[in-house]
Amino acid sequence: SQTGYVNSDDWEKIDPQQFLNEISRNTETANTERKARDISPLHVDGWVQVPTFNRDSHTVSWIILDHADNGTRSLNAVALKMGRFGVERVTYIDDAKNATTSAQNLLLVANAHRFQQGSRYEEYALGSDKAAEYGVAGLVAGVMGVKLVQLAAAGGILLALKKFGLLVLFPVIWV
Repeated sequence: SQTGYVNSDDWEKIDPQQFLNEISRNTETANTERKARDISPLHVDGWVQVPTFNRDSHTVSWIILDHADNGTRSLNAVALKMGRFGVERVTYIDDAKNATTSAQNLLLVANAHRFQQGSRYEEYALGSDKAAEYGVAGLVAGVMGVKLVQLAAAGGILLALKKFGLLVLFPVIWV
């Protein structure tokens, strides 16, 4: 998305346990809609990989283990690759039995994407390029559909949630 350059200075504001608790609550709340659509309810089991920021590749990634009432156990993996003008999102869903290789697979897919020269994160031109109105912690919180307490007062998370359409991590229709 063309959100602008996302600064990474606020990375330490991410609280993985708070995020997981909110994702779990949001997922349970969304189960009412899943049931209405005859989709098996989902339940969050925990992190396989807590949100991790790779400063070399300018990529944030995480993996959550979940299970459905129908017995399906799965991995929901997300990578956000930041560029000069915005962010590309990669979502990787896999069977839970592949947990040992899921992080590697997610990074392989995420690293297959390369921003073109002139659009890379490190090519950001301070003062002339558009900057996002939130940092990487606000970006991650917005994609996960959780509140970032430290930025909420400044309105940063509200902008992130608006830009991402209040995405909830688990609105997945299982195939």
